Amino acid sequence: MNKSEQGYTLAEIITALFVLGVAFSFAIPAFLGLKAQEHQQLSALEAMSFLQGKTEALRSQAGEGPMTGDEVKASRIFPGQSYLVSWKCSREVSLYHMDVEVQWKEKNGKLRKLHLKTHRYYRF
Repeated sequence: MNKSEQGYTLAEIITALFVLGVAFSFAIPAFLGLKAQEHQQLSALEAMSFLQGKTEALRSQAGEGPMTGDEVKASRIFPGQSYLVSWKCSREVSLYHMDVEVQWKEKNGKLRKLHLKTHRYYRF
């Protein structure tokens, strides 16, 4: 090759493409794993938000609303995903028990649950 000629040889181009291919073969699965982990964490965070909201609503009603129930909440983050919020309340002598659970299915079909039980003392 003369000094006046510029450019890359075929061997240099093939070597560069090979190195990029190897780098992408490690980067793409790692990226997809992080994306799936992000989806799981955001789903759990949204479920926790529904759990906390229903618990606060039941706490403010203090036994005046329905004692058991279910409701389906649509996801605000992921279209097509929904959460089943179930609750059961009971009252004993001076204790008010609340049992709230949120269920949802992940992308891979696995059923996930979050559960919260509280007890509150009331004077009548």
